[in-house]
Amino acid sequence: MWRYCAYLGRGDDVNDLVQETYARALRALPRFEGRTTGRVWLLAIARRVCADAVRTAQRRRALETRWRRERQPTNSSETVTIEMLLDGLAAERREAFVLTQIVGLPYASAAQVCRVPIGTIRSRVARAREELQASLRRQETG
Repeated sequence: MWRYCAYLGRGDDVNDLVQETYARALRALPRFEGRTTGRVWLLAIARRVCADAVRTAQRRRALETRWRRERQPTNSSETVTIEMLLDGLAAERREAFVLTQIVGLPYASAAQVCRVPIGTIRSRVARAREELQASLRRQETG
């Protein structure tokens, strides 16, 4: 759960995201119907928690970016990290990649978490891999 929130939360306090996930799960426990495993159910809740946190952070970052632009020049010599590469992916592809390749969820379970067909998860992961490889090649060639 922590790793999933760490990659989807994009810079928010991961411990807060995990705690919020479990708090929402406890509130929703009476409504849990058991149609999926508990793990898939918790990951679906974590997905919504992270999405809420990302939306809030985007609004905050927009204001901070505007303020920074006025105060100081940008630094173009930043190092590329895996987080930056993942940030370059579309949200749907990043989520599918993180669920299957980093969290280790089976494709079928990831499809349940994202509420999409399994084929959609497979294509998103394949496209994410292609994009990540292309980004790495561009970084290597300079």
